[in-house]
Amino acid sequence: MLQVNNVGGVTKVSFEPGSKLNLAQASEVKAEFVNIVKGTGGRMELDMKNLEYVDSSGVGALLSLLRLCREFKWDLTLMGLQPSVRELFNLLQLHTIFKIK
Repeated sequence: MLQVNNVGGVTKVSFEPGSKLNLAQASEVKAEFVNIVKGTGGRMELDMKNLEYVDSSGVGALLSLLRLCREFKWDLTLMGLQPSVRELFNLLQLHTIFKIK
């Protein structure tokens, strides 16, 4: 579900085209996030342009990623939010706790 590349010391993570982050995928994605965030002091850019839908379980997975990044002192930036996902982030005030480009 996630594609991971390391470019110039930045871990670039993106969702596969047509992805949905809902109850069915949330635990798998959380496990993938744990495998990605290793060591202390990394930098991650999470490209969400292919993410078409996020439900409350998906939001929980993203919040878990944020906690994980803070714990291991990683800098996390979200990018390419689709309008429906951006609307959800604004509604839940998530834009105030995530760094979004």
